[in-house]
Amino acid sequence: MSKTKQTLIILIIVFSSYFYFNLKKVSTINNLISSALSTRNRINQYIKLSCDSINTLSIYGNEYINGKKYNISPYFKDLKYDKDSNSYNLDNAFKNGYSKYVGNLTGKGNIPKDPLLLKELNLALSYNKYFRSIYNSLPGIAWIYYTSKNGFINIYPWVSSKEFSYSDILLKKEFFTGALPNANKDKASFWTPVYYDAAGKGNMITISSPIYYNNDFLGVVSIDITINKINDILKSSYNSFLINKYDQIIGANFNKNLIENKITHLNEFFKGYNENQISALKTLPENKIIKWENYYVYKQTFSDANCLLYCMIPKKKVLFDAFVSIIPILIIGTLLLILSYVINIQKKTQRELKTLVDELAATQSLLHQSASHDFLTSVLNRRGFYEKFKELLSKIDENDPISIIAADVDFFKKVNDLYGHDAGDYVLKKIANTIINLIDKNDIFSRWGGEEFLIVLPNTSYEEALKKAETLRNEIENNVIKHKNKKIKITMTFGVSRFNSIYGIDKCISNADKALYHGKNKGRNCVVGFESILD
Repeated sequence: MSKTKQTLIILIIVFSSYFYFNLKKVSTINNLISSALSTRNRINQYIKLSCDSINTLSIYGNEYINGKKYNISPYFKDLKYDKDSNSYNLDNAFKNGYSKYVGNLTGKGNIPKDPLLLKELNLALSYNKYFRSIYNSLPGIAWIYYTSKNGFINIYPWVSSKEFSYSDILLKKEFFTGALPNANKDKASFWTPVYYDAAGKGNMITISSPIYYNNDFLGVVSIDITINKINDILKSSYNSFLINKYDQIIGANFNKNLIENKITHLNEFFKGYNENQISALKTLPENKIIKWENYYVYKQTFSDANCLLYCMIPKKKVLFDAFVSIIPILIIGTLLLILSYVINIQKKTQRELKTLVDELAATQSLLHQSASHDFLTSVLNRRGFYEKFKELLSKIDENDPISIIAADVDFFKKVNDLYGHDAGDYVLKKIANTIINLIDKNDIFSRWGGEEFLIVLPNTSYEEALKKAETLRNEIENNVIKHKNKKIKITMTFGVSRFNSIYGIDKCISNADKALYHGKNKGRNCVVGFESILD
């Protein structure tokens, strides 16, 4: 082989090595970006689910406490006053065998008798079914609880009052003070700094939201999330960590021993770096690869939580990976192997990106479904109703008749008292299914609250709506609901009104409600038209 050819081969090897060395550097950095985006998406999904959960609890709590009526919780009777400690608790939940379904409600002094405080106590107890559902569906939760300024707390999972009970010290904690009107004028949900759990579950953060009666602050509903869960979400092949606005580390996939049982700030997490270097790290621009000291760093923010995600890789590792990638060229001069390797890496990255896009689309669809539909019956909730009704008005002629039917289960409280809340929930589901099977697919059907339902019938006259309501009433009256070997007979009262665009939907719903409650006063299990009570 001539020197010219040898030189040419050497030049080809040198050029190929140089080319692929730099290509590998770019690929590694691009993979860091892909990994950072993937990590951010996982964190963002968890944040959104946490925010949706606390917002659901907040909306329910505010609607409950400001509603006109409420049911006494079946657990209320098990609250007991302890004279020795001058406090009350729900320790009877353990004795009666249902502690895994509820939290322990503990409070100072005697059990309140004031009507508003009794209503607030029942709100705290009614939260239990939501607490249990969220606790089982959202991993990483340590505690879910409602804390009242009136001196009590309901905390899930249940824990004996001897191990934990209400103390006024709780009202000075940041999960509570951050909800006070002077600190939270927007009445919005918020995240606390990192703190160590007094019950021994390690470091955690809390998302809280205030509950108001009219314009008076009552208390706060909260979800505690463990730092260990954040660490799990951050798992990747690159160093990643999450910090809050207090410069506290709230999760990391390296140096985890520093943060699991100790509140660690950024300067403690990066020992050996001076104040100027730490300041430079904090002020790095977002969404681009930046060199910081001996690292390549990619920084990102979150819209629903005031925190920053850093993904980083040592420069030495980037160079080492690039060198390793050209060893086959230096040994055997095989360019095709390297090309194939690069192509495979690119295809893998594309598949991961496509998977992430699909996961995001599925998550968005799930969030929209949960926001517009009632979780128990799967029919529309109030928000979903108003969206559908607005859509209906945009499709029909303004002269087309629209009728409204309000329906309420008669003596529903007796069902819960006699058969239990599980049976009550089952009855509501069966009623919803019965109504769905009897109405038109274009009708709008929603659970309006508690045991009340609302139906909007487009292109249906007032007289036809009365007949339809009678059909529904008759079907439900003659239908026997079987639950756990027990037969449950249910009746419903119906109120019917016309929709008039001049008055608006809320006024017309109110008219149907008036007709319904007129039917309640007449003896229930009947259909009453609003126009008949005007006569």
